[in-house]
Amino acid sequence: MPDRPPWGTRLRDCRQQAGLTQGQFIERLSLLISDIDADDRSALERIDVLDEAACYFSGVLDSPTLSRLEKGNRALNSRPRCVALIWGLNRLGVLTDKDEANSFLELAGHGNLTDAESTVVLGPFDDSGARSFADPDSAKEAGSRSGEMHDEHGLWTNRRSLTIGHALVAMAALILAAATGWAVRDGRDEAGSVSDSSLPVKQSHVLLVDELQSAVGSLGNDQTHTSLHEMDQRSDSDDWTRFVKFLPDDTGSYVGYRAYHLPDHIPVESITRFRLDVNYRGPNYEAAPWVWEVERTDEKKRIRLGDNRDSQWWSEWSEVSFEFPIDDVAFDASSYLRNGQVWISLTGKFATDTFDIDYEALVVEWTDAVSD
Repeated sequence: MPDRPPWGTRLRDCRQQAGLTQGQFIERLSLLISDIDADDRSALERIDVLDEAACYFSGVLDSPTLSRLEKGNRALNSRPRCVALIWGLNRLGVLTDKDEANSFLELAGHGNLTDAESTVVLGPFDDSGARSFADPDSAKEAGSRSGEMHDEHGLWTNRRSLTIGHALVAMAALILAAATGWAVRDGRDEAGSVSDSSLPVKQSHVLLVDELQSAVGSLGNDQTHTSLHEMDQRSDSDDWTRFVKFLPDDTGSYVGYRAYHLPDHIPVESITRFRLDVNYRGPNYEAAPWVWEVERTDEKKRIRLGDNRDSQWWSEWSEVSFEFPIDDVAFDASSYLRNGQVWISLTGKFATDTFDIDYEALVVEWTDAVSD
């Protein structure tokens, strides 16, 4: 029996089946998650994949990262990210078969899809094990693409038409979207008429570290802020080039800062949430406290976000999320901005040990009115 191809090769083959270059593939995934409808959003939330997909497809997965993945120089250790990729590939008309999707996940070392995951990322299945589309746009796009690919490569066999049941499912999604107050992508309500253009659309974007400065203490040799751009250290991984080591000075102190630049297209007054996502490893809080804070520019002081209380004492990497505090009335993003940037500080006080960070990113959520 011939050896199975490595996972990176399978990913490259899937991308090529979709007829996309690496840049186009990344762009399409980004558009998929930014334009996600209420039905898919809710479904991905149920299997705890939505945040991971939003994070990964909105900036973490860039061209160098994709290239390393496809060449096999980088493994995708995050199962939620792998499941999110299956969802994205399926929406691009690839991995429409359950067995193919399971093989893709298994090659990455994450077993098979659960029943709940299968239903969400691939949809209900017919007796043959192939996906039965519930979303009209997905069905049309995948059906059209599968027909093209069948003509060119002979890889897929047929196209599926929509049924009355599918239409009812789509209409139920529209009603749900109207009830929750969020606009749907096509801008129509359950009666088929154009919905109110003032209904808000929820948006999110992942900001990566732009600057990394050490005021007290230092960083590991040849380590830079770009090593914080991807969460790729798991369990007891120890790849020096993929994380940043923070070193206290002789007094056991470290103080450092990183800047996150807010893109011009995000309206500050519409921002509803800031969240800091971190993957770190080091000593526990009692032995060496490390604290994250954010600069509150309107009050000229720093606000505590969190610390290393979840540390596994150098045995494993720990993923944590720190929410920015919300004022009594509403979230005021402008109070955290200085010259268009959010500044986060990391402080080690009486830090008797070093501290490693593999990933740090600022997640921004805001609402936009649907344009006419």
